[in-house]
Amino acid sequence: MDYLILFYFLISTIPGIYLATKKYFFVIPNEKYNIFFVRLIFSVPALTIFVLLLSLIPLLFEVFLEDFSNYLIGYFGRYIILGMPALASLITILFFEMFCLRKDMPFEFQNDFMNHELYVFMPEQRIVGGNYYKTKFTYPKKRESKELLVGIQAEDLILDLKILEKYDVAYTHNGEIVVGKNALDIFSLNNLSGYYTKHIKDHRNPLFVSDNKKFQIFSQCNLPKMAPKTKICHTRVPWLAICVHNDLIYYDKKILNNVSDFNKSFEVFGSHDGFPYAPQHLWIVTNKAMKVLINELDQQKRDFIPVNLVDDEKNNIPSINNSK
Repeated sequence: MDYLILFYFLISTIPGIYLATKKYFFVIPNEKYNIFFVRLIFSVPALTIFVLLLSLIPLLFEVFLEDFSNYLIGYFGRYIILGMPALASLITILFFEMFCLRKDMPFEFQNDFMNHELYVFMPEQRIVGGNYYKTKFTYPKKRESKELLVGIQAEDLILDLKILEKYDVAYTHNGEIVVGKNALDIFSLNNLSGYYTKHIKDHRNPLFVSDNKKFQIFSQCNLPKMAPKTKICHTRVPWLAICVHNDLIYYDKKILNNVSDFNKSFEVFGSHDGFPYAPQHLWIVTNKAMKVLINELDQQKRDFIPVNLVDDEKNNIPSINNSK
């Protein structure tokens, strides 16, 4: 039996096996099944195929450097070919270590996750936003190149109401939040503050508003700038993108004196190409609002990023702008 092909395949499975040992590389929501062997089922097939394809690249040497390839095989033996999947596996592991693997435990699994005063609310599951359906926005005429352009909504949001039927709370790629009548009743019952609503238009007939079943919510509370401890990253290659390093957001704790349950950040985050989301102000909610959204409206813990509060005497906190 020729074991060369078998060894070639086994070496290609190494990245999948390695990443399956990383509990937080990808997370299975049910903690009961978030174990090595279950993660192995998901990681090995996909990464093995990737490594096999990557390892085929050196075969170009066979075409352009045939004499050199023959020399290597003649000197080291045909098992030198196993160096290709070995190198591809090493490159794959190094790539994920540098750019993908978390160095810490995801926020949702940390013991104090439920004890923070404020959270960024940004669901992973998103629908297309109003700009996709040609909702009208007005944009500033002048804007510095280092800033992201965010439009001001000039009419009722236009969306696909059929898509919205299955959501009590829907979040778009542009940061728009749409809720149903049931969600609004729950907000009211829990006395949540800091928002107002507008109707939704159906893209099939944008001349008429929705039948009081779906509404867009707007924040009445605009927060001041984040504390200087927040590391905001700017990239311009290949496109302008702004994010917070490691999702570690800091505010002066004095903002708690005026904060509402639904707030918007002063800063704009996202990227021009819309990945992972379009430019938008962040929604920042209180602990009370977070628990209502999770316990009564089926939102996930992973949809929330805890905000860190610090004493920052150097950061002058202006009064929070409450507007409708």
